[in-house]
Amino acid sequence: MKSHTKTDVYVVRLSPGPYEMDKIRVTGTVANIENLDDRPIQFAINPGRTTYLGSFTPAPVGHPDLFGLPRFTRWIFLMTDQWKRDLPIAQARVALGPS
Repeated sequence: MKSHTKTDVYVVRLSPGPYEMDKIRVTGTVANIENLDDRPIQFAINPGRTTYLGSFTPAPVGHPDLFGLPRFTRWIFLMTDQWKRDLPIAQARVALGPS
């Protein structure tokens, strides 16, 4: 079964050192999402190595309203390891060079 999920893979060259990502921005026709749940993602870039942060998927969070029906509260990002899917895409990007 083929997935109908759109996947964007970003390849960014950074100097070695510690980094912190405190915001992800997703803009769409239905909603604009911008948060990381008040917890930045810390990571390090090591010389001559590739660092994979993961796959970030926006997900709605809610709670039951007065009648027990779901009520939207906010968006969160689910971070998962999809390197088997993402690595070939990233390698193709690097091979093509900057666009």
